Amino acid sequence: MSHPASLLRLNECYFSGLALIAGLAYVALLVTLLFIGKLIHAAFLAGVPLVLLSITVPRMAVTQFVAFLTISVTVVDSIPITLIDCSAGIVILAALFDLLGGTALPRRIPPLIGSFLLLTSAAAISAVFGYSAINGVTPVIKQLLLAVMLCSLFHLAKRIGVRYLLTLFLATVALHAIYVAAPYIASGGRLRSFGLSEASFDDISMFALPVSLAFFLWGAQPRRWLYLIAGLISSLGLVATQSRAPIIFCAIGTISVILASLWSAKRIVNVNGAEVYSYVRRRIARIMLAIALAVILLTVFLPSVFSTAFSRFNHLIDGRLGETIFLRATLWKAALTAFLDHPVLGIGAGSFRSIKEMYPGLTLDPVYFWVRGFSAHNLFFHYLAETGIVGASLLVLLFWKTFSMSRKVWRKTIDSNRVDERQIGVSLALYVVGGMLLFSTFIDAGWMWGQTSYVFIFFAALISRHFVDATEPLPIT
Repeated sequence: MSHPASLLRLNECYFSGLALIAGLAYVALLVTLLFIGKLIHAAFLAGVPLVLLSITVPRMAVTQFVAFLTISVTVVDSIPITLIDCSAGIVILAALFDLLGGTALPRRIPPLIGSFLLLTSAAAISAVFGYSAINGVTPVIKQLLLAVMLCSLFHLAKRIGVRYLLTLFLATVALHAIYVAAPYIASGGRLRSFGLSEASFDDISMFALPVSLAFFLWGAQPRRWLYLIAGLISSLGLVATQSRAPIIFCAIGTISVILASLWSAKRIVNVNGAEVYSYVRRRIARIMLAIALAVILLTVFLPSVFSTAFSRFNHLIDGRLGETIFLRATLWKAALTAFLDHPVLGIGAGSFRSIKEMYPGLTLDPVYFWVRGFSAHNLFFHYLAETGIVGASLLVLLFWKTFSMSRKVWRKTIDSNRVDERQIGVSLALYVVGGMLLFSTFIDAGWMWGQTSYVFIFFAALISRHFVDATEPLPIT
């Protein structure tokens, strides 16, 4: 009869041998792909161990997701599947692995999930009764994926921390902004630059300066200046895109952070023993000085950087319709035409791409690229056209609820008897982000599709996590 210790050693040797054979086979296949010139396949194969490691380490899974937020690469053209979709899949698997390895199921789900599922249901119903049910398959599946991603990020944010994830977002945007700004500066401001994100870096980077200023005004001394520097670099990248609406929203968000900080300081008597109102005013003065110094330096040494970018605002001042404003007006007119003919359920989710077939009389030749990409260049008008008043109302409800939760937490933080300066910074940053998300749905944005949909999900998950943590009753000890 075999001794148990001998069997254990035998099993260890057996599995070690299998692992060695699998490792050698993996290396051999990788070398073969490199030798025959299949570089893309080799890169994906080389990433397999990192993917497996990321699934078992939540912080690593979410870190790679945030890092890929600013990178747009199509992996499969026919469906299509992008790199950020694959990255989101890793986060979902990491959350599932974390749940299966836990001792109990999570007690809370994201407060937004109900609104999200209602919106998805409205999209599915509109597709069934709309122009083409087939057109609605991709957007409905994408919304379901976003709902699962919302739950996954909400769960993992509990372990990782909301402030850490916001800091990671700032670092990612600032690093990518350097890459975005370089060709813009080198061209003397003539080249619009978006870096590796194709045309979505403007919508991503517009949040960076308001978030960084909230952390600068309500942060610990050693790192405060790093936040301000990251915000200024990100703003330079935003200017390099020359996108007017995101620049305006960034400016409004920045002013909102400053005004909200002054209002908060008046309500709080002391934070860590310091007189709040005076030191907030001093920090705001330093922000103004830093921004003024940056603008003066760029104006003196790189005069074309700002002049070219802000010359695009002349159309808004003198009333002339520029090319992109004409594009938006044409698309919005098409969307409103579809809504007026189908006011309840719309023409069907995913069917805006077919609007030329439904309305042959519409003049869409100059903007057919955007129609073919199923975007009305305005999230609210897009949902009015595709899902009618039902879907558009649920869309507004989703974004209003996101903003409302962020506002409640901010007010609760300010009115708390035990005020944490760092907590005020997080609450203020998410409050302003929630407002920017809400109001941008009526002007521009595409928070429910493409690369930027994951930006919305990222912030929605953080706002949900922050809201639950702030309103959850403390355990009885």
